[in-house]
Amino acid sequence: MKEPMPLSTRRAVLVAGMGALAARLVHAQPESFPGKPIRIVVPAVAGSSADILARLIGQPMSQLTGQPWVVDNKPGAGGIIGSDAVAKAPADGYTLLFTANNFVISPAIYPSVPYDVVKGFEPIALVCAAPTVIFINSATGVKTMADLVALARRTPEGVNYGSPFVGTSAHLIMEMLSRAAGINMVHVPARGTPQAFNESLAGRVPVVIGNYADGAPFVETGQLRALAIADARRSPLLPQVPTLSEAGYPNFDLQLWFGLVAPAKTPLAVVRRLNDLVAQVLAMPDVASNLSARGFMPRHSTPEAFSALIRKELSMYAAVVKEAGVKP
Repeated sequence: MKEPMPLSTRRAVLVAGMGALAARLVHAQPESFPGKPIRIVVPAVAGSSADILARLIGQPMSQLTGQPWVVDNKPGAGGIIGSDAVAKAPADGYTLLFTANNFVISPAIYPSVPYDVVKGFEPIALVCAAPTVIFINSATGVKTMADLVALARRTPEGVNYGSPFVGTSAHLIMEMLSRAAGINMVHVPARGTPQAFNESLAGRVPVVIGNYADGAPFVETGQLRALAIADARRSPLLPQVPTLSEAGYPNFDLQLWFGLVAPAKTPLAVVRRLNDLVAQVLAMPDVASNLSARGFMPRHSTPEAFSALIRKELSMYAAVVKEAGVKP
């Protein structure tokens, strides 16, 4: 007759069995995810860069998963309205935020933000990025960053520069550069991207900073010149344009980026599944081509790397906003 298994052993076997079952269930969950439509909240208006990019990514996502990716535009208050809607959504992976750098800038500018950028969200993946470029009206005769700095030093009242809005990453990058170079650059905010470039083309605001795709047509016609990009490395989209580091101003690794985040406490298995789906979509040649046509490059990252980027820029932009006294 077989001896009965000791109680302690039976408990150990039971616990091991339950652990194995739980592990199988955790791994099984992503396989069937998503099982219904996913809502992508875009904290910007329809037709904006964020909206266009979210839809560009969403279409192949729908094909890959067999579930619709429904874009829901919730603009307002520097992205706070849309971000807050996602922070308060169920943490099941079916409501996501497609956001940009303003996600980490708004808390520094607006006095009351109803969520914590770090504790209120689970980063999923960085999706794409574009070089932020300093342009100048070609009629000025300025050809390099050294020329621009020399011009600013000869102009006590400062050289005017434009950006699409107050408090964008482009605006704050120029504030950082002014301090690094010890020059006076006067911000003349516009009501949007077209207006900012029009002011520079007209010569009223000689310098403009923004996304390369917005200024590229004017560089091609010779009306504007691209002086430098605020990146650690040259961009494949404009390999002839030097970085600010090459111009003598290091630590400007500051692209315009877009990424996906979920509400806090979204299961890790779901976050990993979503990250994997993003990687598959960005590997599609037509997606990369469509992004490039709009001045963006695929920039997939792990959730951990995206989280580190968010924390780094949150702290950095907060310091710049405080120093420059930027108000909404």
